[in-house]
Amino acid sequence: MGRLTEKEAAAIQRNVDAMAEFDKARVMAAIESMTVSEARSMLSSEEFAQIRAAYSAGRGTVAQIGGRIIQYEPDLPPSYPAVTDFKGNGFALGPGAFTTPLETEKTVLHELYRLNTTMAGVPGAENSGESALVEGKAVRDFVERIIQSGAMDR
Repeated sequence: MGRLTEKEAAAIQRNVDAMAEFDKARVMAAIESMTVSEARSMLSSEEFAQIRAAYSAGRGTVAQIGGRIIQYEPDLPPSYPAVTDFKGNGFALGPGAFTTPLETEKTVLHELYRLNTTMAGVPGAENSGESALVEGKAVRDFVERIIQSGAMDR
């Protein structure tokens, strides 16, 4: 039982790092799968049909879907399809979220991914401009990857 050489220690460290990356990727894949499943369920729910009806009628409404508070806010500017509500574990949708069925899917995926992964809503978490940029890119990449894969197709 001798000491490890630097070469052996480096090899062990590479293995530990690779295992950590594998675990991280596995957790993210599970979160992404859960997010897609939740979005599909939400979009096909009776409560979401009520939100669509409120959009068509131009009136606000609030619904609870799968433990999340989702509301339709007709006064949100079109450039803001939705706003995440971390405290309420949900989001508000505006008219911009309903311009096309695809935009609705993308907006719901976007908001659920943010709720499931972001650090912005965690009390005490450091939220820098850089972390916001990284998280913003991650959510956009996720939404495009899911839409391109056809995972939201019914």
